[in-house]
Amino acid sequence: MKLEASLTPNALLITRYDEAAVTIGTTRVATPLLLTPHGWSHPWGDAAWSDLTPEQLDPLYTSSPELILIGTGPSSLYPPRPLLARLIARGVGFEIMSLPAACRTYNIVASEGRAVVAALFFRG
Repeated sequence: MKLEASLTPNALLITRYDEAAVTIGTTRVATPLLLTPHGWSHPWGDAAWSDLTPEQLDPLYTSSPELILIGTGPSSLYPPRPLLARLIARGVGFEIMSLPAACRTYNIVASEGRAVVAALFFRG
C-alpha cells in the first residue's frame, strides 16, 4: 500500500509497505527495524517478533519516546510474558499491532510531531 502526506515535513515517514518490506522515503528495508521521525536502524533484533528477548527492547527507549509502536508481522501477536513485563515496567505507552496497522499509526503520530518509535517486524 502506498502512503502520502506529512504535517511535519522533516519527519521520516513510511511511504510504502507490504508483507516483506517497508519503504522510508525511497529506501526499501526488508529486515526488522527501529524507526523514529529522525532516523532508523536496521537490522534490529531477531528476525521474528517471537524470538526477541526482553533485553533487546532497551533500544526502543534511547530516543525518549512518548509512544512505542510494535508491528508484529502480518497479524497482531500477543507478546510473551517477559517482553510484556519489560514494556510495562518502563512506564512508556506502547501498542502492539500488525505491521500494516503499525505503519499507518506511525505515520499519523510522526506527522503530528510527536516522539514515537516503531519496532517493525515482517514475521511473528
